[in-house]
Amino acid sequence: MAGFFSGHIRFLAMCSLALSGVNLFRPYWTKSRAFWRLILDVAGGAIFCWLLKAQLLLGISAPNLSEAKAAELTTLVTSIMAKALPWGSGHAGCALLMSSYRLFRVWSRDRRRTPIMPPVNGATTSIATGS
Repeated sequence: MAGFFSGHIRFLAMCSLALSGVNLFRPYWTKSRAFWRLILDVAGGAIFCWLLKAQLLLGISAPNLSEAKAAELTTLVTSIMAKALPWGSGHAGCALLMSSYRLFRVWSRDRRRTPIMPPVNGATTSIATGS
């Protein structure tokens, strides 16, 4: 089960790293990069909540820890993870809302962008040809 999660987490981390690298060299949002950030945020939140729900901790062992104490500690950690699931879902929802706002902001900025050189009286002239 842990191998299943680690593969998805590695893939998500590599995609996020690639997107962050692109954003480092081109520090402005485009529609496609904002969309991929939204997808990565949703996938990260889903995997995090899935990890909280999966109850991956089966047992704890330590040199000076009795079996009863280990079972009690395992139950405590598992219950804390179960109680953290609603908080994780809330944080994933906030990430979704923030990424959606970013995508909307980029989309609306691209819609109101004007051309660099508007035509003069309905006609443009070319420097190369003079017409």
